[in-house]
Amino acid sequence: MTEKHPIINTKLPSAPLTFVVIAALGTLLRLLFVWSGWCEGTLIADDAYYYFKIAKNIAAGAGSTFDGLSQTNGYHPLWTALLVPVFKLAGDSLWLPVRISLTLCVLFDVLSGFLIYRLIGRAGLKIEALVASLFWFLIPFPLFLGLRGMEASLSTTIILLVTYTMIVSATENGRRWIKGAIIIGVLIGIAGLARTDNLISVGLTVALVSIWFFHREVRSVVRGFAWLTTSALTAVVLVIPWFLWNYIEFGNMIQVSGQVKFYSKGIYGAMLVDWGNITGIIKSLSYPLLAPIIFPSRFLSGEEFRQPAISFLIVLGFLSSIVVPLFVVRKELKSKLRGTLLEYTFLFGFTYMIIHTVIFGFVWRSYATWYAMPYFGFLAIIFGVTFPTFLKRISSRKIIKSAAIVSVLLLHFSVYFLFITRMPHTPRRPAIGWQKNLTAISKQYPDKVVVGAFNAGAVAWAAQDYPSITLTNLDCLVNNNAFEFVKRGKYLDYLLSTVDVLIEDPKNASMFLNSSEVDSLCQVFQKWDGFRIWSQ
Repeated sequence: MTEKHPIINTKLPSAPLTFVVIAALGTLLRLLFVWSGWCEGTLIADDAYYYFKIAKNIAAGAGSTFDGLSQTNGYHPLWTALLVPVFKLAGDSLWLPVRISLTLCVLFDVLSGFLIYRLIGRAGLKIEALVASLFWFLIPFPLFLGLRGMEASLSTTIILLVTYTMIVSATENGRRWIKGAIIIGVLIGIAGLARTDNLISVGLTVALVSIWFFHREVRSVVRGFAWLTTSALTAVVLVIPWFLWNYIEFGNMIQVSGQVKFYSKGIYGAMLVDWGNITGIIKSLSYPLLAPIIFPSRFLSGEEFRQPAISFLIVLGFLSSIVVPLFVVRKELKSKLRGTLLEYTFLFGFTYMIIHTVIFGFVWRSYATWYAMPYFGFLAIIFGVTFPTFLKRISSRKIIKSAAIVSVLLLHFSVYFLFITRMPHTPRRPAIGWQKNLTAISKQYPDKVVVGAFNAGAVAWAAQDYPSITLTNLDCLVNNNAFEFVKRGKYLDYLLSTVDVLIEDPKNASMFLNSSEVDSLCQVFQKWDGFRIWSQ
């Protein structure tokens, strides 16, 4: 992009033993949760089983389908593509491929931790790099969010790789600016295949940071425009086959899972607006603004579907551990960053975090815990650089210094404690939890039956042990056929003509039906005594 930066330390320090130990501890802890089966309690997201089921069907030659009844594009393609060979090699095993898939998440977390370390290490800040590594590998937030089985770990690695590549490119000779633009474009395209919304958040972040860079360092508007155009076109070339396939097969370039989130306000993670009272106003403002911290805090404290209490304290504690040091050392930090490429790392991180918050919190108003993974990647960098400086600032006050360290440690140990004590960790829990209902259905319908569920991931995975049962998804996230009926206002007709048995309350259909239609559905589907089953 430009001549070699005069300040950056281009001789990368080799990873010290301390970093290797930190990375090894974090990796072993993650693998312990994976291979002990603890993740199969409630840690694996229900949506992750959508990925697993679709990947298994593709591997078996059944095509891009979740239930075998209709084709679907309700997923991000890159993570699915990585999972297909896992399920092809694992054969008929139900839980081995799940654990291998989570192990892939762990490997991407390791790569992300290494990139975080090197981003700071390039500036010669070894202690800060190690503190950032501690944050990433050992605090419960990124550790557990990566084990939810979703595309989050993969997406985070790519986003950090975009950041790292931009920083490295800024040290290269100006003759290679086209090559640098193409590489960044390829990475943006890959990021978009990992998560479609990355095309907006990462692409816009790259654009804003590069504009600032070319304005300040290169002082060439023409070269900056050419660089951005080259990157954008490269990214488009890479992602356009996916969007064309979506349009040709399903009539819309956006996958159905994304369309549903715009269509239904009752979908998981929706942030509803309520200006009618003080509590509603506070939630309507704080939830979108602090979604990357609030949603993981509620999940890990066992309050995802409860009234928040302890999680509120966790949010306050976590914010304090980031904001207070950042505020106290703001002048030292500004001096430390000025004139170095670490400044651009911070600029990239803060820009991404702002765009991420605006998109999910204020535009789409929908958030799931695993969305926060890249956010925590940049928080690791911010914490790693600011906290040691903060401790030096108060080093003469040993009591305050000790209190700060102990407070941070207690905060994260308390989250571990809450997660371990308040969440079930039974291996193969979906199979155990749904066994009674699925067994009863298979006995009542020994030949063939279509069972519907709105949160269909885990139960569909468990239902594979029952040959007569076809489990279909009713919130439409991976059911393009059902969503077509929703858009035509015929969703009730779809349910009555397609689904024999419901394994969730028919009232959950209110996300797509009006109250009179829900009443009609409830009259048709009657509950079985002693079971979580409703049938026509």
